[in-house]
Amino acid sequence: MSNILISFIAVITLFFANLLSYSHASVVMTGTRVIYYEGMKDKTIQLTNNDNHPNVVQIWLDNGSESSANEIADIPFIVSPQIFRLEAKSGQIIRLMFIGNKLPKDRESIFYFNFSQVPAFNEQQHQANKLVLLFNTRIKIFYRPKNLPDDINRLAEQLIFRQSNNQMIVENPTGYYAVVHSAMLISNGQSFKLADSIMLSPKSKTQWKLPSSVNHNAKNIIRLTLLNDYGVDIVTELPLSAQ
Repeated sequence: MSNILISFIAVITLFFANLLSYSHASVVMTGTRVIYYEGMKDKTIQLTNNDNHPNVVQIWLDNGSESSANEIADIPFIVSPQIFRLEAKSGQIIRLMFIGNKLPKDRESIFYFNFSQVPAFNEQQHQANKLVLLFNTRIKIFYRPKNLPDDINRLAEQLIFRQSNNQMIVENPTGYYAVVHSAMLISNGQSFKLADSIMLSPKSKTQWKLPSSVNHNAKNIIRLTLLNDYGVDIVTELPLSAQ
């Protein structure tokens, strides 16, 4: 084997070894979403560094556009701190504060909490051959007004599903976002996927396409899996009506 080939293999091995070393986001948030209730002074968010080395963490917010920067996005929140060094095996408390006053009172509003991490190498480590990956994490922030009339614990039962020809009419008449992990149609013992990993906005109506093989005259049901405020799957089976 030539020296050139040996050198090439060594470089590739080093490349993938370092890739595996940094191939997961090790700065994590406690919880899977943030619920910010109207009237709160602030909300604390816990970040933890599971690495054996420090990381530099940067935080920003956006209003639904992942490309928008915190400085230009129209966000009624601020966070502190926005950039910091997080030591190995340690945590950091983030304060999220509401500074707006014009959000709707009859429904939730949604924003996004983002943070990125990059290893905080010392001078000697910077000079070494390392592949460093930048990891971004994006978390939903639900701003929840006071006195919404609907019951968040019975959200699935308040959604309306109707079969109409080859379409499933889906209506969310509540003031809450319904985070759909999955929606399956059960017809004559068969399961058909309708949707997964989507959100139904408050006071909204949408349509899902039904498979052509579905028997519209059968007593069909929908098996709906929603994520609750704690990120836990809640499975509900609902009867369907034809229109």
